[in-house]
Amino acid sequence: MNYKKITKIIGIILVGLMLAYLSARIQFVHNAQINPDGRFHLIRMASIYQSLSDGHLPDMVNFFGFNQRGLAITAVYPWLGTWMFILPMFISHNPAVVGFIGFFIINLMTIGSMYALTKELTSKWWLRFLGVCLYQFNAYHFILMYQRMALGEAIGYALLPLVMAGLFKVWRKEKYGFLYVGLGMGIIANSHILSLIITTLLIVMIELLRLVTRHVEWFEVKELLKAALLALALSIYSLTNVLVWGRYNQLIPPVPRISPVDLNAYIQETLSNTFIETASPTMGLIITLVLLTLFVLLFIVPKGNWRYWSIAAIFLFICTLNWLPWPLFLHTPLTLFQFTMRLFCPIALFIAIALVLFFNQQKENNKPIALLLCALLAITTLSGGYKAYTDIKNRPYREWLTNDNMSKLKNNVESVDYLLAKPELVDKPYSFGPNGKATNRNERAAFNFDNDKKFTVVSSNYHSVTFKQNTPATKKVLLIPVVGYHHYHYQVKLNGVNVPVRKSDGQLKVTLPDDLLNKRNQVTVTVNHNNRNQVMFFISLLANMVTLLIFSVFIMKHLFKHVVAK
Repeated sequence: MNYKKITKIIGIILVGLMLAYLSARIQFVHNAQINPDGRFHLIRMASIYQSLSDGHLPDMVNFFGFNQRGLAITAVYPWLGTWMFILPMFISHNPAVVGFIGFFIINLMTIGSMYALTKELTSKWWLRFLGVCLYQFNAYHFILMYQRMALGEAIGYALLPLVMAGLFKVWRKEKYGFLYVGLGMGIIANSHILSLIITTLLIVMIELLRLVTRHVEWFEVKELLKAALLALALSIYSLTNVLVWGRYNQLIPPVPRISPVDLNAYIQETLSNTFIETASPTMGLIITLVLLTLFVLLFIVPKGNWRYWSIAAIFLFICTLNWLPWPLFLHTPLTLFQFTMRLFCPIALFIAIALVLFFNQQKENNKPIALLLCALLAITTLSGGYKAYTDIKNRPYREWLTNDNMSKLKNNVESVDYLLAKPELVDKPYSFGPNGKATNRNERAAFNFDNDKKFTVVSSNYHSVTFKQNTPATKKVLLIPVVGYHHYHYQVKLNGVNVPVRKSDGQLKVTLPDDLLNKRNQVTVTVNHNNRNQVMFFISLLANMVTLLIFSVFIMKHLFKHVVAK
């Protein structure tokens, strides 16, 4: 038994835990904070928790929050990968406790995933530590988690290095590379569809470059196909929900837009170490200087694989800037990505890979420089994150989240996203403002917003809502303020009695019996549980359990061999 190696492994684990703790703790010094996107996720997580605690799978529509319109939030936003924010709700209802646990786990996943990648790049512990710090303490990572509160995208950021580690293993013809790629892609698919698309496109571009340069062999193709099948099995529940709803329903997407990074704003926020929710966030002063240094080194050091990753990072960074004619793409599917800053995720990864590989090929001892970089990264990013946390007074879009105001915040969210679109306007081009943001979304909605005022919500939970008419009914046809999605089954009760329901003009409608005219009726809408969803859920659950078990056994066997070796 090699006790020196055991001590080293324990040390690595403790350092990882400490970095994850510090990264999460600075945002939960007192109470939790929340912004509009945070409220959005709070509502859907609370709805999922309520459903699971009642022994049911979450329904695809949400009557919990969002004005109780029954929006298809759960259908189009995968939730399996966000378990770190849902399971803590079973042990605490304190939002600060739940948030801290969730973000601690995300940071730990990011650190562990990046460490797995650095092991494929170098055998030097200090370079592995540098790679982890470069990726973990990228300022954009903290903005992503705590300022934008883009939870799905943050999970995608956390798993991207695991996917890349798997690719390196596949390229070296190692046996379990596909497991890393498939597991990472599966978790991303269970968390955030846009991150899945970006990561998939990234893999496709890398493999096409390898194909052009004649580096692809049949083994690589087979392993990537195995990884794709594994990812599909892990995420079949989430992907089926998204695809089915997209096939049968024409939905209004989140605001179509193209908002590139403004270089002047980027420089200003970088120099002031300001972390704010903006289309031009910073990656931090140290990371920016590293990127510039890599650019200069391209003209000085002529050889090394680090050059490819540096070029990729620089090229993608330039692509994010408003130097390019992005308005030309306003009427293309690229508007669904909304912000070019989303490319900061792969850019952050490529910068870390490039610098680790560069130092690894140098004969000089650069350990002091690397460790100094790690210290500067941690200090500047943690201080920037804490400054943003304490500067809530100057950020009107943010507020404290406590047990006292949580109920109000859950219900105070208005959203046009994922309403049904009017059929005649589905193919009509959007109008865009000077900021590249669509301006005519409300008129596309097949929903009578004025009709909302005729009802008061009596009660609602994860699968039903009860309304009371504010004024006596005067028409035979009653328009219910609930979205009527196709290929989904609803049950409606009028004053406790089941009545036939139909879907028209994007909403539910019922015909009132004569004896209910001129009365203030009570309407209850309930959704029926879908057996197909249950089958897909258990397939995904079983696939995740088996895959995680195999992955854990593989890691433990590797560690055991490592510690018993003399």
